[in-house]
Amino acid sequence: MIRVNLLPVRTSRRLEAVHREVRLALVGAAILVLACVAVFIWQTATANDLHAENARLQKDLETLKIAVARVDEVEKMNAELRRKLDVIAELQANKVGPVHLLDELVSATPEKLSITSLKQDAVRVALLGDAASNEVISQFLVNLEKSAWLDEVYLVSIDQDRQGAYTHKTFQISARLVIPEEEQERQKLAARAALEELDATRPASVGMGPPPTGNP
Repeated sequence: MIRVNLLPVRTSRRLEAVHREVRLALVGAAILVLACVAVFIWQTATANDLHAENARLQKDLETLKIAVARVDEVEKMNAELRRKLDVIAELQANKVGPVHLLDELVSATPEKLSITSLKQDAVRVALLGDAASNEVISQFLVNLEKSAWLDEVYLVSIDQDRQGAYTHKTFQISARLVIPEEEQERQKLAARAALEELDATRPASVGMGPPPTGNP
């Protein structure tokens, strides 16, 4: 009977299996290292992109801050301009107020009534006059109350005066001079047009730097 020693074959097979497992482990380790390297490279690129994006956003933020500061400056200039326009309009309206007051008094004065004195203290107006009767004075009051340039029209006093056979009434009226909204708006538009015309005649200076110094 022939006996065959199979121990070397089994040993060889075990060695091959070990070698195969080692090769698989090495391949797996290599793949793992490559994956780690790839992840590191991707994370590094992503971080660089994030840094670049952050820098761009910071730059945009600084630009936005400058723009906001300019907008605030323009709003302040516009507010100051509107204030100046209101002052100019108010001065202009106050300037034409007495002229319109005389026109209103002429239009409101009925027949058989005359104004003997007119006094103005700021916006308060005091009228003295005489009339043929109380009815004429009442009509004068009604006419004054209809005027858009007068407000708070009050009859302060009314007396009777006799000169020989002629009897007439003397009166005193108090009122407040006002500027109608239409006139105020008209004066604002006129003031704005005047300022725009003035600005149009000025040389352009926006965007110009300081004058050069030294020899060219």
